[in-house]
Amino acid sequence: MIIDPELEKYYNNYLELFMTDGWKQFKEDTENVMKSINLLNLEDAKQLHLAQGQMEILNWILDWENSVKNSYETLQSETISTEGQENFQ
Repeated sequence: MIIDPELEKYYNNYLELFMTDGWKQFKEDTENVMKSINLLNLEDAKQLHLAQGQMEILNWILDWENSVKNSYETLQSETISTEGQENFQ
């Protein structure tokens, strides 16, 4: 099985993005925003829930690169595995 060209382009676009200075700068800024959220200074449960939501979104953004890379590696290994099985049939 060969990876669909559109899917390959999808992953390549992200992998190219992750190599740029702009992405590295964005990640650094996002990490700084996350560090600036001080849970100890929140006044009530509403502010706590808001801060938790913000941190969840920031974590999702910061983990996006790893998620895409892991997904692409899994796709590649499944493709190689499928190709190997096809050769035995």
